[in-house]
Amino acid sequence: MNFHKKKLILVGAATRNLGKTTFVERLIKKFSSKFSIVGLKIKTIYKNDNFFHGKGRSLLKKNFEIIEETNTKNSEDTNRMLKNGASRVFMIRCFSDFLGLAFNEFLKKIDEKNFIVCESNSLRKFVKPDVFILIKHKTKIEIKPSAKKLEKYANLFIFSDGKNFDKNINEIGLKIKNSVWKLI
Repeated sequence: MNFHKKKLILVGAATRNLGKTTFVERLIKKFSSKFSIVGLKIKTIYKNDNFFHGKGRSLLKKNFEIIEETNTKNSEDTNRMLKNGASRVFMIRCFSDFLGLAFNEFLKKIDEKNFIVCESNSLRKFVKPDVFILIKHKTKIEIKPSAKKLEKYANLFIFSDGKNFDKNINEIGLKIKNSVWKLI
């Protein structure tokens, strides 16, 4: 399953701690005044993993779960998306073999008029977004093997030291035409 999903910007990263959520927040903030944007964070467990990396290390009891965030008072990634203007925010937690199915279930929960800004590398294996942005480190060449395989699909590379980006969000030309995000 590798279908084109209109109205989707996917933001991934070469390694952890490169500022994906900060970048996603800025995208949502920039466009949420004009469009209804749904934020999506995906956490995937791969074979031979026992738990999620980073925050939210709890085990997954089913093949996947979709959680809607409604709280703006915490500082988790999903809370931050909501605070920055997303009309709704979800997190998908899943085993890698079930990501396609989980994404399809997520799509049933939102209106097709919504635009989606999603933080994930893994989803690119299943879905062709309008725009796939890959964040890489400014000075280090380190890249996760999974991200290396996805480099060829990136429409735009952003370089970061974890806090600062080589491009200001306003320098990135994005516009929406015929319900599709386009880089300009």
